[in-house]
Amino acid sequence: MRSFLKFLKAQSIGAFLIHGLLDHGQRWLLNRLVTQHIRLGTMGKMVRIELDRIGRRRDISALWREFGGRVGLGRQHSPTEIAERVFHWWKTQNVILVFHGVDCMPEGYLQELLDEFWLPLASQARMSLQQNTSY
Repeated sequence: MRSFLKFLKAQSIGAFLIHGLLDHGQRWLLNRLVTQHIRLGTMGKMVRIELDRIGRRRDISALWREFGGRVGLGRQHSPTEIAERVFHWWKTQNVILVFHGVDCMPEGYLQELLDEFWLPLASQARMSLQQNTSY
């Protein structure tokens, strides 16, 4: 919890992995961090994806279809389009992406999620922050 609070004071873009033995309070901790320390309400979005359900499929396209649907794009969109949607949300509100069951995904899928979605999104957000602070 201290790491999370320290991060919130210093950053606006980041990722956290909450892990541990199955059903040992990870969802409780996530809920506590979000409800007590992040303003959502009408000024934020939370997107939840259950990877253990998707993980039963053997193609990464199942993840992109689910994710695209969760961000309101429909089910046939690229990781780039999904990242663009999330970036536009982020410019005006808090955005929390929750991926439950990361351990259920094949390692290659997780790497693709990071490479194709998270890294481009974080880079775009950082560039936007740098442009806004240079004025």
